[in-house]
Amino acid sequence: MQRITKDGGNFVFEKNLGSLKCQATIESMLILAVGMVTLLILTAFLWDSYTTSQAAQQQQLGKDLLNRLAKEIDDAYFLGPGTVKKLILVVPSCADLNMSSFGSRTIILNVCGADLMGSTNVEVRGSWANAMGVHQFVITAFGDFVSVSASKLELSQYQINVVVLQGATKDVNISTGNVSGSPVNYVVSTSFSYSDVNISVTPDGSQTYLADEDKNFAITISCSDDAVGAYSGLIEFGGDENITIPLNIICTST
Repeated sequence: MQRITKDGGNFVFEKNLGSLKCQATIESMLILAVGMVTLLILTAFLWDSYTTSQAAQQQQLGKDLLNRLAKEIDDAYFLGPGTVKKLILVVPSCADLNMSSFGSRTIILNVCGADLMGSTNVEVRGSWANAMGVHQFVITAFGDFVSVSASKLELSQYQINVVVLQGATKDVNISTGNVSGSPVNYVVSTSFSYSDVNISVTPDGSQTYLADEDKNFAITISCSDDAVGAYSGLIEFGGDENITIPLNIICTST
């Protein structure tokens, strides 16, 4: 708003200062609003670019994992039944293990919503780990297929075969190590159902592994005077993942 006043013989236009201040405030608020909208759009664009880049990196890790795993599976099959290979791999952080599987000659790993596939020359049976991160994969070749299992626990032996004389006792020592990089818990026990052969593991019960910690176990096997022939059982590590070590015993008189 303006008004006209007379100063002596001159007319003077006077502006309404309150109106000017109000107009300046509105203009400042509009500029601020435009700036905030621009900032939000830029932030959303940068975040989308970041998440897309991260997903691409994780999917490349998944592809590398599948290539290495498939190569070792084929190699174990080529070497023949009884071949055991151990491979430490990192499962990508955005993997969906419920949507991942082993079947026929195909390995599927879902990473950030995409199904990545690896192919092998032999039937593959197995299961993925139940969590992301570092895991040890144990690859075992059989006659017409290869099995794959993932474990956070590295074992010095994945199968124990032992001959024990009747009336005698023998100890077998195994070493274990946590390769997951974080603490894990297991309950160690034996599964054996024969009366003339006894097995025990020391220590047993609840065992906590710190990151990168190793533990040793002694398995004691006793054959009675009447025990003869072949016996089988299991050493079990129960927890978030269940690990079993097959135990094959032959009791003999000579």
